[in-house]
Amino acid sequence: MIFSASKRGDDADPAGAAGVASERADAERARWVRTLRFPAPLERKFAAQYNQQAVPFVRVVLLVGFGVVAAFGTLLFGLTPRPDPLLWWQYGFVCPVMLLLFGLTFWRGFPRIIQYCIGGGLLTNSLGFILLYAFLPPESLPPELRLDDPTRLHLLNSRFCLYLTAAYGLARLRFVPSVTVGWTLLAVHVACVELRLPLPNETRVNALAVLGAFTIVGMLTSYFNERSARRDFLLAQLLGEDRDRSEELLLNILPASIADRLKGGEGQRERVADSFGEVTVLFADIVGFTQLSSRVSPEALVDLLNDIFSRFDDLVDAYSLEKIKTIGDAYMLVGGLPEPRPNHARAVAEVAVAMLAAVESLSRERGVCLEVRIGIHSGPVVAGVIGRRKFIYDLWGDTVNLASRLESHGTPGRIHVTGATRALLGDHFEFEERGEIDLKGRGRVPTFFLKARPGSESGSAAGARPG
Repeated sequence: MIFSASKRGDDADPAGAAGVASERADAERARWVRTLRFPAPLERKFAAQYNQQAVPFVRVVLLVGFGVVAAFGTLLFGLTPRPDPLLWWQYGFVCPVMLLLFGLTFWRGFPRIIQYCIGGGLLTNSLGFILLYAFLPPESLPPELRLDDPTRLHLLNSRFCLYLTAAYGLARLRFVPSVTVGWTLLAVHVACVELRLPLPNETRVNALAVLGAFTIVGMLTSYFNERSARRDFLLAQLLGEDRDRSEELLLNILPASIADRLKGGEGQRERVADSFGEVTVLFADIVGFTQLSSRVSPEALVDLLNDIFSRFDDLVDAYSLEKIKTIGDAYMLVGGLPEPRPNHARAVAEVAVAMLAAVESLSRERGVCLEVRIGIHSGPVVAGVIGRRKFIYDLWGDTVNLASRLESHGTPGRIHVTGATRALLGDHFEFEERGEIDLKGRGRVPTFFLKARPGSESGSAAGARPG
């Protein structure tokens, strides 16, 4: 992830190293905001979001601007018997351009070109007006734009400042385009005024001071507006990354549908408690793991157990089952919840066979003697989430107890199932009848050992998906 702090510093002090890395990451992000430049992928994402968010604002500005300009144009044309060329430019050209840009904002691809369209439209309208008053004969201009009197320059400059206001704020241009447009307009305006009317030095200095101050204020406004937008964008990305990380952690603990039900605010969180008429529960236990733990280092023991359970996790994901929990060296999973499925027993049986193959393969790789004992039973359960901290999605009921006892009364390297599971599996597997065994709380119960049918999918490599 682009915002994740890189791990640097002294490995002997991970907390200190993490703090240093975090400070460096914060400084780097501050530099991105200050320089108005993100790394390329993030910059593209920011530009797309900024432009998309600018569209409604620009649409309102164009619509309001058109209304104001059209109202004044209608009034002036009514009051002027012979409209001068400047009026035709202002209202006969500017209004259609504004309408064209307004209509263009509804095009789906407009956000990609908004900076060019708005900047180009502003330059076209503004430069056209400036060049017209610079080169038209004085008698064709309205009195307030005839630069035969330097005192009228202030009125003209005030009108020109409206264009700068649009360039640095109303047009929603980013900093670089706004500065480009603003300085282009300023340069052309000053050059045209100088060509049209030689000004006394005092008047020139005063005019340039006003326009220069307005330009500097506009540039600062544009810079800090974009800087603020980048800071908000960066904060949203960081919050989104934290949310995604939390979501990922939550989904590692709970099924997705259960996590969605738990996302309400404090005091509004839904109580998760469901009853399922028929599911299949599996318990698997690593035989001899307790004795092995006394002969190897803690690190090696945890690494081995992690390798085993990681392979089991992959199988659970591949067959779309639900891992419930691990208890020491025991592993519990279920098929048929939280979303019911008709073939839950077969999917669990396929995983059980694949588990045996996975442990056998790992034993060869590691050079250790490992076996797994598995018990499976099908029946009704109650499932839910309890607790306020470190909560888990758990199962309760006689089905869970019976599956656990089948595992503990089973045989290493074999899959021990009840008659209920045997009936659900039909002819998909071969079975060896074990006979009745005495289970606490249930008395004599007929059980079976499940075997993969030779050449069947169950006999294939671990990790194959069921058909």
